[in-house]
Formats: sequence, C-alpha cells, structure tokens
Amino acid sequence: MKLLPVDSFLDSFGRAMRNGMDLSLYTGHPYECACGNTHTFELYTETLCHGFWRVVAVCPDDPDYLTHVKVRMFLMVKFLGFKGVQGTHISTDEERAYLNFIIEQLPWSSRY
Repeated sequence: MKLLPVDSFLDSFGRAMRNGMDLSLYTGHPYECACGNTHTFELYTETLCHGFWRVVAVCPDDPDYLTHVKVRMFLMVKFLGFKGVQGTHISTDEERAYLNFIIEQLPWSSRY
C-alpha cells in the first residue's frame, strides 16, 4: 500500500463528510491497513470521515495510521469487499492538529 503525506492523503480522498454512513452491514470483513496488517472491520472500527463508497479508517493497533478504504460494490447492491487504497502515518503533533482541523471543517452528511 502506498503511504502518502497527510495533506496529499486528504487531498486524494476527494469529497468527504463527517461520519453518517451505516457500516454495520460490513462487519466481519477484512481490509488491508496502512500499517501493513490486515484487520477485520467491526462496529467499533473508528472511521474519521466518509465519501462515496469509501471511508478513512483508523488502525486499531496504531492510531497514527490512517487508511483510505474503498467499499467495493456490484451495481450498488451487492457488497464485494473492501480495498485498502492508500494510507498515511501521522508522525508529528502538527500533522495531528492539521488533520483534526480538517475533520472539524467537514460538513455533516445530509442523510442524517
């Protein structure tokens, strides 16, 4: 998986909103994480934001790793699995502050 700097990672994600996507249907399915391991998506998996069939997931082992996870669907009806697209590693307090600022500026999902 390709690791990007935090600003490039957020730019590459595209249009994002605060969490509002119901991900309970996808529990128990594995995804490749930026830390190099494969994790299982659970109800307690922390996600920072979501976009169109994608989420930013926080690594359950090391919260300094963030992964852009694509929700693979067939005709927007059948779930095919997850694909870890790219990730980032937050290594400084400045990067963490930048990330928190960006997340706080995101709009809420219009569905909820």
